[in-house]
Parts: sequence; C-alpha cells; structure tokens
Amino acid sequence: MITVLLSMKKLTKEYGGPICRACLNEMSGVHLRRKNCWYVSYQGICPRCNQDDKNLVAKLRFSGKVKVMLHARPGRRV
Repeated sequence: MITVLLSMKKLTKEYGGPICRACLNEMSGVHLRRKNCWYVSYQGICPRCNQDDKNLVAKLRFSGKVKVMLHARPGRRV
C-alpha cells in the first residue's frame, strides 16, 4: 500500500487522473500538508471524490514520501 502512494503513476492510472490531497490523506491516514506535495498546474475535479476546484497532486516531495513511509497505517486499503 505504501508503494502505491509513493508512486503517483499507479494512482493516476487507477483513478483516471491526479487526485486531491484530501483523498491522499484519507487513503493513507497521514496528514500531508501543502508543502509535502507538488501540484498540477491547473485546478480540476478530483476523480476520487468528484469535488470541483481542488488542487490536484502531481507527485510527493521528499518530505511527503518520508512522512508516508514512516507514518502510513498499514491496514488501510487504497
């Protein structure tokens, strides 16, 4: 599960596009902040929660990857 969150390509492929930070937080159980993520240059609809005007995450910064590796709940399903 942790490797899925670290590789944004798999999430993008599964959901059909980049997802928002709130969905990533819900899926991983980690509180990612704005400074832990790189964002897509446009705002759009998150394919997971279907809410408009979300900042969609393109990939995680190094600090975000470390946070996910150290604090992700292993029992969570993606």
